Amino acid sequence: MFAFFTSAASVSVWATLTDAAQIRQYLDGLALQSTWTPGSPIVAPFRNRPTVMGEVLCAQLHHRLSYVIHPPEATAVYLTWLLRDTDGGCVCTLQVDEAEATGPTELEDVWLPIVAALQRVLTTLPIP
Repeated sequence: MFAFFTSAASVSVWATLTDAAQIRQYLDGLALQSTWTPGSPIVAPFRNRPTVMGEVLCAQLHHRLSYVIHPPEATAVYLTWLLRDTDGGCVCTLQVDEAEATGPTELEDVWLPIVAALQRVLTTLPIP
């Protein structure tokens, strides 16, 4: 589990988690696209073609976003983003479940840079 505080409100964090252009900025150039409603597909380019990469499992606007991504030639990864407004910002938590991860170190090696990149993107947002 990874967590951080941001001065951005949960509505801004949600927008960053669900907008393909912003996702691309913190997810190693991968632009996930979806309607972000439960059951909807998640599409991303793979070998220059749109490919269904996953499915939205839960979407509670500005609070919780859970989905599974299963890129071709890789194992499924279950992600849950939890957002909690606080005085002066939002606490953002990411839970990652990956069947083939060998341990916490491997998950940290992959997801800590992504979470850090998300934090950087959020610091560039205008404060409402």
